[in-house]
Amino acid sequence: MFNQQIIITQAVPTLKPLIARYGGWQPASLASLASPEWLNHAAQKAAEFFVPVPLVGAFSAGKSTLINALLDEPLLSTAITPETAIPAELRHSETTHFMGRTPDGKRISISREAIESNNPDMLNALGNGGVLEIALPISKMANMPHIQLVDMPGWESSTSAHSTAIDGYAPRALAYGIVVSAEEGTLHQSIREALQSLKAHHKPVFAIISKTDKKPAEDVEAIAKLVEQSIEKTLGRAPFMTVKTSARKRQITEVLKALQLLENQSETLFLYNVVQDFRVQLQGLEAHINILLNTDDLNSESITAQRENLQSDMASFVQKLQTETQQLNAKIPSILRRLEVDLKNTLTNDVDNLANRATNGSDWNNPMKMVIRQCTEKILREDFADGINTYLGNIQIALPQSLNITTSANKSSNAENKSTNPSGDDVTSALKNAAAASAAGAALGSIVPGVGTAIGAAAGALLVLGASFFGDSKKSESVQSREIENPEAQQRARIENIKNQLLHTIIPEAVNQGINAVRPILEQHIQNAQHAITAQVQAKQHSTQAALDMLQTQLMQSQVVRAEAVAQYHADINTLESIIIQLT
Repeated sequence: MFNQQIIITQAVPTLKPLIARYGGWQPASLASLASPEWLNHAAQKAAEFFVPVPLVGAFSAGKSTLINALLDEPLLSTAITPETAIPAELRHSETTHFMGRTPDGKRISISREAIESNNPDMLNALGNGGVLEIALPISKMANMPHIQLVDMPGWESSTSAHSTAIDGYAPRALAYGIVVSAEEGTLHQSIREALQSLKAHHKPVFAIISKTDKKPAEDVEAIAKLVEQSIEKTLGRAPFMTVKTSARKRQITEVLKALQLLENQSETLFLYNVVQDFRVQLQGLEAHINILLNTDDLNSESITAQRENLQSDMASFVQKLQTETQQLNAKIPSILRRLEVDLKNTLTNDVDNLANRATNGSDWNNPMKMVIRQCTEKILREDFADGINTYLGNIQIALPQSLNITTSANKSSNAENKSTNPSGDDVTSALKNAAAASAAGAALGSIVPGVGTAIGAAAGALLVLGASFFGDSKKSESVQSREIENPEAQQRARIENIKNQLLHTIIPEAVNQGINAVRPILEQHIQNAQHAITAQVQAKQHSTQAALDMLQTQLMQSQVVRAEAVAQYHADINTLESIIIQLT
């Protein structure tokens, strides 16, 4: 365990009775939870902290075989099809459990035998979007207690697999492992598309060249260089490591080195995602107690005046929040216009490729949806995120000073600042920056829940295009085939016909549907942001009012009772400060 994990765990028994003494206080960022429940939630979050490391690659790249080599047993079935594969989350644990998690979060017990055989009943029970959770003693990963390997289904051209890997894990993952078989020797197109999304998420990757026993050593080295160059060209930066493995021969030393490096950097994510929130809550409770200690010239009139000031400050803040929210909503049309232009230009520039695919009977639907997803992702991550950050900054300034609230906006901003300027190619520096970037995304998500998911939802809600769109073209093709005897001329005519349908019907419709899908998502997230901020402020307002009520009660108490209460306040503040300092 991290030192901070131990501190939080050990602090819980001390904090429970301390928190119970202040019934009017409630955590600012979890206003819906009572104080004891918040503490239990925070302790569980600290105890169950894991950093996902998704392994992605084309089907049969060797991901499951690699994980089985790490386990020293054939747990994950390798005799599966792309249609039956589901993600498997695997980590070291002193105890063994096998669970399935359905898309709605329900967890069900799964047998080892069902996992080994990729049992169809298990797949049906989990449904599309289900995940396997596997925890068991793994001697090779015993010194990596916070690493959670994720065996992702082979991608090929699967948009759903892409969305699961990116939207489900990017906000929490430190890095992705890109698995390329030495037999294939090149980066599959679907992986290039994945790298485009990882680029938007500022996610580093490490390359894993698998099945190295299938090629001579000099060929493996050449393949590794080619993969590195392809990743750098697509991602904008080289992989922080390239490792070579032959899982069949149990040659996995280099993979273990990469995972250990990630384990060494996982504490950075823990500090941002767990410790900082925990410390902020303790500081909020400390501020609550300080109100109780602020008894200079205490009288009913001054308490009444403070109540009135609080009400006035809150009224002003509510008005400011409404104004800022309206201004953020007003930016949506311009964001959508930029998205529209980007979609039209990108799809039009790709029309030759799409037409050739459609003509040759290749999959053109998924590549088109992937383009739409990438454009949407870019707009949301750049334009919308900038608008949200400005919004949070303005709200921060407008917060009533008497409430002394610390919001997640500060945390997000700080994390972003640490993540936007990576220093050189140093591996440790790159991973630290990646951890900070992940933390920034998580912080933003605390204000606007599910920003990452929204990107996937926008892409998923887009037009599902099918071969039926080319029904008319097939008819005209038959006519042309009778009229045009030259096969090359027929092919050119066929391509031109399809291009016209793409340019004049399909692409405009796809763009229109894309815009219509994104608009309500943006509006909903702004509304979520407003509600989340309001809940935080109201929680602090409730806490302040409760403190004033306690002060009012103390006016009627004897000096001895008051002195005892003050002594307890000082003792509790000292306890809180001691824990806060340890977590700093």
